Amino acid sequence: MKIIVNIPSSINDITLFQYQKFFDIYDEKADPEFINRMALSIFYEIEGKYYSQMKVTDIEKIVSELNKALSQKIKLVNRFELHGVEYGLIPDFDDMTFGEFTDLDNNTELDKMHRLMSILYRPITNKQGNRYEIEPYSGTSDKLLGMPLGVALSCMDFFFNIALQLTSDTLKSLEVEDPAAMEKLTLARSGVGTLQSIPYRVGMLPNLIV
Repeated sequence: MKIIVNIPSSINDITLFQYQKFFDIYDEKADPEFINRMALSIFYEIEGKYYSQMKVTDIEKIVSELNKALSQKIKLVNRFELHGVEYGLIPDFDDMTFGEFTDLDNNTELDKMHRLMSILYRPITNKQGNRYEIEPYSGTSDKLLGMPLGVALSCMDFFFNIALQLTSDTLKSLEVEDPAAMEKLTLARSGVGTLQSIPYRVGMLPNLIV
């Protein structure tokens, strides 16, 4: 029996939802065969009953190609289209509201990443050349579950670096007489607290076993 598999050639051929679903069951201590079986099921929609009928060499090839896609270098994407709607990254982070920052802080876990993306990327309402305007913020949503994974990860890496820079700038501006604030910000810059040890940042993707 032949099984037709569409192998992703780019990390953007993989959706954010697939990645979230995979990491929901991923355990680096789990049996490699189980991990590969789940990877083929989630990323290629190969049902478990067909897995045992596949050649070992075919499984190795498919998993190898998936690893290549996941390890691709990602550049920040300002605009992308999903389900006929064009989304744009917040044009100016200095204009973000307190509500946006609060919701960002409450949605840093991987299973909520699509909601975080719905804060950072919103439908474009007007554009002229490379300039554009996006919808006013009205709360998080689940509409970006199907967004390209590369877009999401590149944005997270960009946002993480911004957070570190903001923390660094704030540390420089604080007076030495405020040790409590200094300690809190130092911990944040070290990865404790908001955005701590984000497991889905660029360069931290696990390789599947082949």
